[in-house]
Amino acid sequence: MKNKTIILMSIIIVLLITGGIILYLYPKANENATKLCDCYTEMHRASSGRIDFLQDSCNNIYVEILKQIEDNPDELEEFMAAKKRCQ
Repeated sequence: MKNKTIILMSIIIVLLITGGIILYLYPKANENATKLCDCYTEMHRASSGRIDFLQDSCNNIYVEILKQIEDNPDELEEFMAAKKRCQ
């Protein structure tokens, strides 16, 4: 019984450490970049008649995001890195 408890505790510790490493290595999604990436995805899937409209919409979203975060260099850097990952 004691060996089973030790094995179970060891498994739990390994899972917790692995989960922590995963959370540390993979940054959370940037909400602004996700919104822009979703727009680009919709644009690429759209019929030809809607592409210009969606392209304008995506460009407007991009400009608005940049205006919101232009005074925060850390957030701007995070956004640009997340945007690059989705391209």
